[in-house]
This record gives sequence, structure tokens and C-alpha cells, in this order.
Amino acid sequence: MENTKKKQKNSRAYAASNETYALRDLVTRQVFPDATVNILIDYVLRSYDSLSQALLNGFVQRWITANVTTPESAILQIRKEAQQPVKNSRNSKRPNRKKKRRMDEARLSTGV
Repeated sequence: MENTKKKQKNSRAYAASNETYALRDLVTRQVFPDATVNILIDYVLRSYDSLSQALLNGFVQRWITANVTTPESAILQIRKEAQQPVKNSRNSKRPNRKKKRRMDEARLSTGV
């Protein structure tokens, strides 16, 4: 919860009720020690504009799979994730509408 207040102070952003709910839920489940949760929240807030239950659950699942249990292992996981190349979304492989329209027009003009 402290990080949410920090977010408000630093960026003058408002902590929405869904964000505070997601944080409370994470702390209540006691998946990680409090220090590890603080590192996770700080990392997410530095990387994203807002928190959501789904976003936090994704990080929690990856960290559990990577056997993150301590603040030290959390920091190592963050460094490891930072070194991995960013994956393209599957939608990025699709041509955008303008490009698709040009491709369709080209096919029509060539008779293909």
C-alpha cells in the first residue's frame, strides 16, 4: 500500500480502487514475504502506468515458476527479465488496415 501512496506523490496520479484491491489481495494471499511484495510492486509501477489484478497475477505466476521466494531472488528475477528480448505480440505480425488495403488494391490491379 505504501507504494501506491508513493505513486500518488511522485506522479500526482490517483490510486484507483481496483489497484488498491489488487494490492490488498496480493498481500492477503501471502504468496511472497512483504519485502518481496514491495519489490514486485515497485517494479510493476516503474514499468506500467497502473496496476491490475491480471497484471499482478501474471507477475506472481512467473515469479512462482522461477522460484522467487526472497527479496534477493526477486531482484535477480527482475534483472533476468530485463535481459530477455521483448516478445512481439501476435497482432504485430498482421498488417495494419492501410497496409492491408494497399495489398488488396495491388492484387486487384494485377489481377491476382
